[in-house]
Amino acid sequence: MFRNLDEAVTRLEEIDTLLMNPEVLSNRRRLMEVTRDRAHLVPILTTWQELDSAQTELEEARELMDDPEMREMAVEEIKRLNGQIPDLEGRLRG
Repeated sequence: MFRNLDEAVTRLEEIDTLLMNPEVLSNRRRLMEVTRDRAHLVPILTTWQELDSAQTELEEARELMDDPEMREMAVEEIKRLNGQIPDLEGRLRG
């Protein structure tokens, strides 16, 4: 569907622009189509953003492993994220 998050965000912006277009608003069938596209895209985009955030957090937690004072917290965070990331990836695959 989308190759990356930026592409999905761009498509959502296009849809939101269409929803402000008087021609789309006056055409019931077109409005339903655009609204349906948006309703389909938002959960995908939200999950993609959650995945991107989790991957960033995982990288940061791995960096904390070098700090003896932060190591225990980092281990717990890595465990949590290693469980969360596959779930998010699975949701994106559908």
